Amino acid sequence: MEKFNERLRQLREEAGVSMKQLAQVIEVSNAAICKWENGLAEPKVTYLIKLSEFFECSVDYLVGKTDDFGISKPTAIFPSVKLSNKEKQLIKNYKELSPNLKALLHETIKAWKNKDDDK
Repeated sequence: MEKFNERLRQLREEAGVSMKQLAQVIEVSNAAICKWENGLAEPKVTYLIKLSEFFECSVDYLVGKTDDFGISKPTAIFPSVKLSNKEKQLIKNYKELSPNLKALLHETIKAWKNKDDDK
């Protein structure tokens, strides 16, 4: 897990969340996040899973086993599907948004969908 601390810090900063905010979301102490980012401790598997879900990446990416951002696992709702380059770019752009912009985008899409459903 030699890359874990670097990846965690990078993902957290790119997401625009503080150590305190991340700690609250995955239900650990601020000190735990600080220790993980400074390479002084390693998280339990349950926290790795929570982190991968929060950052929408694979655990393998988090721990440095692969450089492929990936997704944590295929689901019945979103099975492994070949994505077009435009779809891949949309996902890449989405991942780069701050949590606040992601929330705004979700609300916008929900409103558009509701408007479409009304037709």
